[in-house]
Amino acid sequence: MSTMTIDLQRPVVRGAARPHSTAAQRLQCARRRRTLAVLLAVVFVLLVAWQAAGVGGEGVAAQEVVVAEGQTLSHLASEYLPGLAPAEGVLRIQEANDLGTTAVEAGQVLEIPAG
Repeated sequence: MSTMTIDLQRPVVRGAARPHSTAAQRLQCARRRRTLAVLLAVVFVLLVAWQAAGVGGEGVAAQEVVVAEGQTLSHLASEYLPGLAPAEGVLRIQEANDLGTTAVEAGQVLEIPAG
């Protein structure tokens, strides 16, 4: 028969409980809150910078133009959207006017989006 010794001076710890679990949990919670606060601050700064840059906003109103004889979307894009590459300007004009092709006719009224 075997004998078993019990140490009565030391408490028995069962399961996941640890002697310093509450301090560790508080530290982990504080780190999570700090990380969340930093993340929210970064998102806020990015949103403010995005708004200040005018991305996604309607800073300048679109304008309407009447297509002249011989004009193409490339001509219009170069004239009214000079800050963009011609292909990008053509694409934006097509999207603003729901055009499925680059063909335009003289007298056609087109909306030129804000550049």
